[in-house]
Amino acid sequence: MTTITAIPSRMTMSVGSSVKTMNHYFGAAWSRFAGWKAGRDTRHALNALDDRTLADIGVSRGGIEAVVRDIERRKSQWAMAS
Repeated sequence: MTTITAIPSRMTMSVGSSVKTMNHYFGAAWSRFAGWKAGRDTRHALNALDDRTLADIGVSRGGIEAVVRDIERRKSQWAMAS
């Protein structure tokens, strides 16, 4: 009969750091996906508005992409500051 001995501590440290690394990459990927989706949703919402409504909020139809990029830039600056 084979007996399982304790796992060497260096092995558990390696597994633990691998899990942390994977969590970091998955978290970063999820964050990028969520940012992309938020930008996409904003584009869709602004494109769904008529020209008069866009003019009321100070956006031209051709300026929608610039507005979305500006929002994304401000969000990233805010995230770095906090």
